[in-house]
Amino acid sequence: MFSSCVIQLFVSLINVVARWPGSSHDSRILRHSTIGQEFDAGRRDGILIGDGGYGLKPWLLTPISQPRTPAEYAYNRDHPRTRVFIEQVNGQIKSKFMCLKIGIRSSPKEACRTIVACTVLFNIAKELREPFIIDDNLPPDPPVEDFQGQPPADGVIVRDQIVRDFF
Repeated sequence: MFSSCVIQLFVSLINVVARWPGSSHDSRILRHSTIGQEFDAGRRDGILIGDGGYGLKPWLLTPISQPRTPAEYAYNRDHPRTRVFIEQVNGQIKSKFMCLKIGIRSSPKEACRTIVACTVLFNIAKELREPFIIDDNLPPDPPVEDFQGQPPADGVIVRDQIVRDFF
C-alpha cells in the first residue's frame, strides 16, 4: 500500500492519501487526490515541490529538464534540497512505526486505516515534542521516471518567475 503525503514547514502532515496500491505513481495519486483537485480548481493557495515524475503546474514546481542559465542550474541544484524534507519526514514516520517500514500484512482497507492512524499519531508525537530516534537503514526509494509531455504554459510562467526572483 502506498501513501502520498503533503507536509507544512513545521513537520506536521496535513494531507495523506492512503488508498492506492504501491505500484501507483505519485503523480496519479496527486491528480486524483482532494488536495490536487483543490489546487487545480484554485481553491487552495501555495506551492508544492515535486520530482521530475510530476507534470509542472503553477502550484507544483518540478526540476527544469534542460537548464540553460546559471539561475536555472541553481534552481535545479536547490530543488532536491527542498524536496528532501518530505523524504526525511517519510523516513521519520517509517522509523517510528515499524509496520510502515516492513509492510502492513492486512487487508487493503485495514492497511489504509493503519497508515492514516500512524499519520495522526505521528502529528501528535511531533506536537508533544516526543524525542525521535533516526534510523539511517531505510531502503532507497525506487528511481523516478521523468514526466513525458509538454509542460503547461502557466506552470512554466510561475516556475520561470521563481527562478528570476530567487536564483
